[in-house]
Amino acid sequence: MVAAVSIAIELMQLPMRARQLRSKPLPDGVTTLLQIASGDTGTTRRVAEKLGRSTKMTREAAEFFIVQILLAPEADSYRILGANPNATARELRHNMALLMRWLHPDLDPKEERSMFAAKVTRAWEDLKTPERRSAYDRRLKLALEKLTPKKGFSSAKAHRYFSSIKKPSRGAPAAPRLSRMYIPKRIGLFQRLLIHLLGRPIL
Repeated sequence: MVAAVSIAIELMQLPMRARQLRSKPLPDGVTTLLQIASGDTGTTRRVAEKLGRSTKMTREAAEFFIVQILLAPEADSYRILGANPNATARELRHNMALLMRWLHPDLDPKEERSMFAAKVTRAWEDLKTPERRSAYDRRLKLALEKLTPKKGFSSAKAHRYFSSIKKPSRGAPAAPRLSRMYIPKRIGLFQRLLIHLLGRPIL
């Protein structure tokens, strides 16, 4: 239950670990991170007490993990929803609901996270029915097979590859361009300046 939260706290303290974590399977307990981020005060309090951290830090770490790992540019649709390809339809739906609650204006009055809503919605559209999920899995597998000879390609990179070449359906709105990056308040001044100068998340 707390494994993913511990990793999230470490990541917030050492943002340079993001690149490494993006290439690894998701840790156990990602759903707990989503519950914390979505405003579940009971879960937040219990986990914070168990780890000896404040509830504020625990919540900020959960949000930082979601932005840096689940919503990374190369993340596939399973990862965006905080799950693996073996997840049940119920787990995917539950995680999607938690993410949408986190993105709701009630928890994000300044709409700093609104840029991520389309990404979560697209991931859910890929996986919400058995037929769509099967089609997505085939596309992901095909892209991965094409890239297998090239060293260092993961399923996440395969997802980014086939997402870049598939044509949008007629009348589909263009994906919104991310004009700003949501940064939890826990990041220090130096990291904020570095992110601003680089124009991208710290890797």
